[in-house]
Amino acid sequence: MNDDQFAAAIEDLRRWKHMHLPMLDRPSGIEVFDYLLRRDGGAVPLTPLYRSAKHSEPTVRGMLQEFIARKLALVEIDPDDIRRKAARPTAQLLNLADEYRKRVCALGCLVTSTTSRQA
Repeated sequence: MNDDQFAAAIEDLRRWKHMHLPMLDRPSGIEVFDYLLRRDGGAVPLTPLYRSAKHSEPTVRGMLQEFIARKLALVEIDPDDIRRKAARPTAQLLNLADEYRKRVCALGCLVTSTTSRQA
């Protein structure tokens, strides 16, 4: 893989990500994305997200709202305590995350196979 092919492959990945997961263009989006995927599709409590975030709580809340607006996450209220809420990734987000992972791995395989052939 020459430099032009590598640049084109990186650009294809960037374009796909921007089209399907534009929130990942911002650090707070990456943080929410990572947090939502921690329990393999299970609900994750919101309070630890807000407390551990590297960004302000309003920024993280706004980003979570963007995930919700795009139907990539939903918020559930604890039936035993309405003050406690948890977020859950939707099937759509899980599918997009899987596709993104495959695309990143495929790019890595291309680079690795090219590097090993040159050695």
